[in-house]
Amino acid sequence: MKKIIFAVICLALSSCATPYQPKDGFGHGYSDIQLGTDTFRVEFKGNSDTDSTDVSLYLLYRCAELTIEKGFDYFVFITQDAGSNTGTGVMLGTSIFLASSPGASALIKAYKGNKPNESPSAFDAKELLLYLDAEFAKIKSEREKRMREMDREMERMDRGYSRN
Repeated sequence: MKKIIFAVICLALSSCATPYQPKDGFGHGYSDIQLGTDTFRVEFKGNSDTDSTDVSLYLLYRCAELTIEKGFDYFVFITQDAGSNTGTGVMLGTSIFLASSPGASALIKAYKGNKPNESPSAFDAKELLLYLDAEFAKIKSEREKRMREMDREMERMDRGYSRN
C-alpha cells in the first residue's frame, strides 16, 4: 500500500509542466497577434505544474523570437502582466480540486536597427534569445535531475517492498 501511495505522489509531482510551445488544445503555450505594423500582443499560459518564473521566461522568449520573425531587431514592452492566473476546478465524488495555472501577457513594440544604449527597457532580440537558450537548458537539466532522483527512490522502495 505504501508503494502505491508513493507512486501516486511521484506521479503527481512529476506531472509535465507546459513546455515552450504554441498554444495547444488545452490553451497552454504561447499565442500572439499582430495589432499594427510593429505592435504585437503576446501571451503564454502554463498549466498548474508550470512555474510562474518559467512562464515569464517563455513570454520573454516569445517576444524576442517574434521580433526576429517579423524582421525587427529589438523591442520594448508597452504593457506587461506577469501575474495572471486562471483557475480550473475538477470534481471527484463530493470533492472539488482547484488548480491555478500561471499566465503572462505583454503588448510590445518592435524596432529595426541598433538598440539604443540609453534605453534600459529595450531588449535586443538576438542577444536575449542566446541568453534564454542557456537558461532553458538549466531548467531542463534541473527537471531531469529531479526525475532521476524520484526513479532512484522508487527503486529503493521497490527493493524494500519485495523483501517484506
